[in-house]
Amino acid sequence: MPSEGIEIEGLRQFARELKAISPDLDAELKALNFQVASKVKDDAVARAAGQGPMVRRAAQSLRAAKQAARAAVFLGNNSTPFAFGAEFGSAQNRPRSLPNEGTTRLGWNQFRPWSGSGSTAGYFLYPAIRQDMPEIVDMYGDAVEKIAKQAFPER
Repeated sequence: MPSEGIEIEGLRQFARELKAISPDLDAELKALNFQVASKVKDDAVARAAGQGPMVRRAAQSLRAAKQAARAAVFLGNNSTPFAFGAEFGSAQNRPRSLPNEGTTRLGWNQFRPWSGSGSTAGYFLYPAIRQDMPEIVDMYGDAVEKIAKQAFPER
């Protein structure tokens, strides 16, 4: 599945150029990205609260990561192999073969209908990202302004 999210154009180049000015930049970016990822994760878990036990369990598998290059939230683990079905849904009533039984039955109905891959994607994580977008942009804007003040204190 391709990675999607908010792309801050020029952020990596800007970070490289500022490393000479701010030796703690990597640590600051990791902290900011973790703060953003944690907010999205917490909002996604809250959004999943009223959506049934499978969705709540999938949302509990969300993990915010500390990375300097991006804010990342990971979904699913060994105990929640159904997490992506809970987030994105599935095609309903598709014939599914059961190799152990040698039969076919209609399946994948344990998930909600597929939510699409565009602006309607997801049931808890992607809606949380869309909801948080203005605040995320503000968080990055404030951080860039703080770093710029360190780089250019007389402005």
